[in-house]
Amino acid sequence: MNPRRRPVRRAALAGRLAAGLALPWAASGLLALEAGAADVSIKSSVTETVNYNDNLNLRVNDPQEGYGAITDLSVHLLANLPTVSYGLDSNMSFQRYGGEGATDGYDSTQGGAGFTIAKKTKLTDYDLKGRVQVQPTSVSELEDSGLTILDATRFSTSAGIAIEHRVNQRNSLNWSVSGATVDFSGSASSLTPYQSVDVSTGWRHNVSQLTSVGLNLGSRWFKADNAQDRESITGRITASLDTKLSPRLNVGGSAGVGLVHNAFLVTAAAGQVRRNETDVSFLADLKVGYDLKDVQLSLNASQSIEPSSLGELQTRSSISFSTRYRVNSKSSLGLSSSVSLQQSQGSAASGTAGTDRTLFQITPSYSYRFTRNWNANLSYNFVFEDQPTGSATSNSVRLGVTRDILLLP
Repeated sequence: MNPRRRPVRRAALAGRLAAGLALPWAASGLLALEAGAADVSIKSSVTETVNYNDNLNLRVNDPQEGYGAITDLSVHLLANLPTVSYGLDSNMSFQRYGGEGATDGYDSTQGGAGFTIAKKTKLTDYDLKGRVQVQPTSVSELEDSGLTILDATRFSTSAGIAIEHRVNQRNSLNWSVSGATVDFSGSASSLTPYQSVDVSTGWRHNVSQLTSVGLNLGSRWFKADNAQDRESITGRITASLDTKLSPRLNVGGSAGVGLVHNAFLVTAAAGQVRRNETDVSFLADLKVGYDLKDVQLSLNASQSIEPSSLGELQTRSSISFSTRYRVNSKSSLGLSSSVSLQQSQGSAASGTAGTDRTLFQITPSYSYRFTRNWNANLSYNFVFEDQPTGSATSNSVRLGVTRDILLLP
């Protein structure tokens, strides 16, 4: 951990969360001034969930169970004007856990807020978005890799803009810029604050009404605030293809290469010196969708280079499958499954080896809508994780009930 870094005080959590939730909704007052000319809708939802897990922390040895209750609140505002649309959203979640595996890190309040602005002209579309999010690492890392680190809080801020310009009926150009900062409370050495900036540009050509091809160039700057003072620049070039093979089957994907340049501090006889390493990685993603009258299926596969929720730069390979069957107008069955391999970057110069983590999940679910505003979901989740210290499994059952509320109009 960088000794210059001062951890965020836990007392600041309430202030950051309140500010993050208040700013976008303060802006909604400006939208109210134009309410007469805008089509405005405000929707809200409340979800109460109970959960049981026989290995709450995915421990390799001595698994410990946990059970809890989670309350989720969300509000979404959308205002549509003739050429511009504004979106605001905020969410809060309160969770309380008990059982052997539950510690103070699981009892938490989390939340976030975001905005979107979309403007369309005859030839050019603009999309601007931003978000702030506060959540415990017991949630963010469990979602990210299946591993939990307790008693710490993750603060993230992100913003970006994307522009698409239609040159003619067949060709378009696009540009995007986005940035993110992540910080933590707590003092665990594996919690690494970081900043990142991503820029990209691309060309898209419509071969026909059913098929398009593209070429994309991009770069990401990543700076980790840790003892190695790691800084990396990733350049990438990919070619893409999207096609509708039949009225029911859609296939899209891209493939290319990424060049990663890392600079970091290592300890030598003369003291700390800065080393540089360069690596090349294959990048790809594939998306397949198939829709029947009452069945939807999707398959996704990808390999990418990106930071984990804890600030560790990783190469990720994943494949996921999901399907949903509509039983009738009120109920549906779902099944999703995924396998991912996460490889943290090691260094030959510093003598550190990368670590591999494999995660497998499968989740069957059942949803039932009692009325237009009330619905419930029951799901089971099995997780298998293979990590450097061994392998672990967990079984969890979750039941949630949601109430949708239309506030406006």
